[in-house]
Parts: sequence; C-alpha cells; structure tokens
Amino acid sequence: MSGVTKMMEKDARKVGDSYMITASQGREWMEMYPELFENAEVTTDGLIKLSEADYEAFKEAQEGEREAAIDTEIQKLEARLAELDAEEKAAQAELDLVAAIEEGKVDYNNASAESIASTRQNLTQFYIDSGYDEVAAN
Repeated sequence: MSGVTKMMEKDARKVGDSYMITASQGREWMEMYPELFENAEVTTDGLIKLSEADYEAFKEAQEGEREAAIDTEIQKLEARLAELDAEEKAAQAELDLVAAIEEGKVDYNNASAESIASTRQNLTQFYIDSGYDEVAAN
C-alpha cells in the first residue's frame, strides 16, 4: 500500500460524512489526486468541501486498485508455490533414483542400463511436465 493511500485512509477518517478537509490536507491531496477537486468548493471558513460523488467514486477506485494489486501478488505467490512444489517433486525423484542405485535395484554394470535410461527418461518427462524446457530438463 502506497504512502499516499495510507495518508488518504487516515485523512478519510477526518473527512467523515461532511466531505470537508482543511486547506493543508487539500494541498497534499491535490498534488496526487487533482480529480478530487474538480467539483470541490471552498467554504467561507476556509475548508474545502469535496463532492460526495467524486470522493466516493475515487475511494471505490482506490479500493479496486488495491484489491487488484493484492490479487496479482496472490497469483505470483501461487505460481512460485507451484514452482517450488515441482522442484520438490523433482528432487524427490532424484533421491528415489539414488536410493534405487544404492539398494542394488539399478545396477550400472548389468544389462539393466535400460532401466536407468527409462528412469532418466521419466525424470526428464517429469521436469518437462513441471514447466521446464527440454534442454533444462536434461
């Protein structure tokens, strides 16, 4: 959340139902959000009365932008989680291969080279299915 948005949330409490802000608040907001002041009025006591419709529309737009940013971040995190999950599965497949070799289920000196090739091919396919290109999967 940007500093300006935090400032607006804090100042929005001051605006309340009257949609009135001080001139100093108005100067701060006007730099970032001039559209809020298109229909604003200056009162006789020097306060700025914002248009209720403009202010509410602006607040809704800000909330929509904030929600979109949160959704985007969630999607990035979910994609990273899927990537890490795929890496974990790939590492487990490699560990399983090493364990099979150590247990003698796969013998390099035997005619079971086919089994090794098949295991390697399955591991490569797993990497490809997990989103890696074929070069990186090998």
